[in-house]
Amino acid sequence: MFRINGEFTTVRPETFYGGRHEGGVFEYLYRLPDGRWFLHTVNVATLTEPTFTEIQEEKAINWLILSRRAEEGSFTESRSPQRIAPDWVVPREESFQYGSMQYACLPPVGQHIVIELPRVSRTWDAIVQRQTQYLDPGRVLEHVLWAGAADVALTAGFRDDRHDPLVTRLQAILEVRLLERPRLAILQSLQDRGCDLLIEWPLRAKYGVQLKSNGDVEEKGFANKTLAQIQDSRQHGLERLFVVLAADITDTSKAQKVRGIVSRISSMNDPYIVTVPPERAWTLLIPERREQGSG
Repeated sequence: MFRINGEFTTVRPETFYGGRHEGGVFEYLYRLPDGRWFLHTVNVATLTEPTFTEIQEEKAINWLILSRRAEEGSFTESRSPQRIAPDWVVPREESFQYGSMQYACLPPVGQHIVIELPRVSRTWDAIVQRQTQYLDPGRVLEHVLWAGAADVALTAGFRDDRHDPLVTRLQAILEVRLLERPRLAILQSLQDRGCDLLIEWPLRAKYGVQLKSNGDVEEKGFANKTLAQIQDSRQHGLERLFVVLAADITDTSKAQKVRGIVSRISSMNDPYIVTVPPERAWTLLIPERREQGSG
């Protein structure tokens, strides 16, 4: 039972989506039956009042991605700081088998009991199954590529960026942020068949990225060439192609060209193609400036 927006709400074990622990701070993620996501934070180090804060689904998925990556990083460990749950989530007959972290805190925290879950447990299996609904490869890839929108003025930074280094930078970013260690291969060449970067989870999923730099947008026939490359990309057997537009749209003429191609792709009404506009491409490709994105 938690107080949310001034009202008490019953939170059941099946609404629990994972826990995280670092430096005396415990975070627990919940998704209520009405679709709302909440992050419960308990700081046993500072003894501040526990919080139960509603968050957007985008932030919840990012939380899940970060937690799963940390979990993958501790794959050889029998226990992990990411495999924890409040004691009430774990059935009593199961909790007796595992160790627990118990914090006898002063108010307002009170006693806080956390169960450390081993890799093989019914509770952990159920949590992973719930998480997986939001962490399938395509959904995670789209979440990463669809970064928060930056101020349009920042896209001027794309003015001197060349195509090939941008593709290499994108590969490095995806290697760090995607789950389950997919295979990433740069195909950029005269025979790339419309796919600059191939992203593949063998025997499961295959996606591609076509990146357009500022120089590409400046070329005569940019729109027709891009549409032809999209059609060529279908030869790869991709589930989806992401067209990342890394162009300076502070320039009116290029802004018109970019908006025009986005509109033409949208009018195709084809879920195979997803365009990532320059405002989002900036946040994606220049992670040190991500904090300037507006979401």
